[in-house]
Amino acid sequence: MNNHKELPQQVVEEWIKGTAGEPFSLGEARREMDITNLENSAKLRAYISRFRQQGLIKRLGTAKYILIEETLDALDWRSALGANPMPLNWPFELEERAKIFNGDIVLLAGEKSAGKTAFGLEFMKMNMYNSKLPEIDYYTCEMGAAEFGMRLSLHKDVGIDSWRFNGPFPKAIDHSTVINPDHISIIDYLDVREEFYLAGKYIGEIHDKIQNHQGMALVILQKNAGSKWGVGGQRTLDKPKMILNMRKSLLWVYDIKNPVDSKRNLDHLGWAFRLDEETSFANQQQVTVCGICDGVGVKDFKKCRGCGGLGYSFIEDEEYDDVPF
Repeated sequence: MNNHKELPQQVVEEWIKGTAGEPFSLGEARREMDITNLENSAKLRAYISRFRQQGLIKRLGTAKYILIEETLDALDWRSALGANPMPLNWPFELEERAKIFNGDIVLLAGEKSAGKTAFGLEFMKMNMYNSKLPEIDYYTCEMGAAEFGMRLSLHKDVGIDSWRFNGPFPKAIDHSTVINPDHISIIDYLDVREEFYLAGKYIGEIHDKIQNHQGMALVILQKNAGSKWGVGGQRTLDKPKMILNMRKSLLWVYDIKNPVDSKRNLDHLGWAFRLDEETSFANQQQVTVCGICDGVGVKDFKKCRGCGGLGYSFIEDEEYDDVPF
C-alpha cells in the first residue's frame, strides 16, 4: 500500500480474511501489505488487538495469529468417492501431468507479453467442443472487442464463427461476484493494480464460489520479471491445484496438487517454446528449470551460475524421473 496514506481498518480486515485460515505473523502482515512506516505499523498492532477482542482472530503461541472460521457444513466425501477428473485438454499436454476436478482452480502467473492470453485462448479452443465439459466463459481485463476479435482471427485452424464460448466479459477484479460456478471460467487476467496482497483474497473468493460445483477456473496473473510468484506473492498459492509460471519462451510447473502419476517428480518441469503469431506454442522442448534461480536466469543481480543465465537445461522425457532438484 502507499505508506503515505493512513492504514484503514477495513484493509487489514480484508487481508486477514484472505489468509483463508492460514496462520500469519505481524511481520508477514507488514510485508504483504507493504507497511513500512511506524505510524501504520502501530495501527496494524492496534487493529490486531481489536480483532482478537472481537473474536475475528485468535493467537497461536506468542507470534502467530489465525482467522477464526465460522461453523461449516461437512463435505459429503463418501458420495464423491471415485469421482473422475474433468476431461480437460491443456497446452503442453498438461492433462498427462495433472488431475483437475470440478471446483478446482489453475493459476498461471506470467511476465508481460510472455504468452498468457495465447495460453488462455488455446485452452479454450482445445475444450470448447467437448460435450462432456461445462460451457466456457472468458473474462478479459484489458482487451476491447476489436482486439479480442483480432486475436481469435489469428487462429487459422478455427473459423471466426466456429468459436464456442460466452463473452468476452470485461472484468478486472472481484470475479467471484459474476462467475457461473457451473461453467469453466477463464480469467485473463486478475488485474490487481494496488494493494497486491488482495490477489490471494480474490482467488480465495473464486475458490469459495466454485467449490462443490461443476465448473473450474483458469486464473491468469501478471508476474514481474525476475519474481518467483505472480502479483500477490505466496498468498496466491493457497487454493490452486496446479500452478504454472511463464516467461518469454518458457513455461514451467511450480506445483501440482493432484498429479496423474504420484511417483513422478514434477517440480521444475518445464517447456521451452516459440510463440508463433501469438497463437501457438511451437518447437516445444521439455526442460528442467534451474532450482537456483527458479527459471529467471539471474541470482543476486548476477547471471545464475547454475544455468549460465538460461534459466533451464534440456532433458529427455523418459529421463525426467532421475533429474535432481
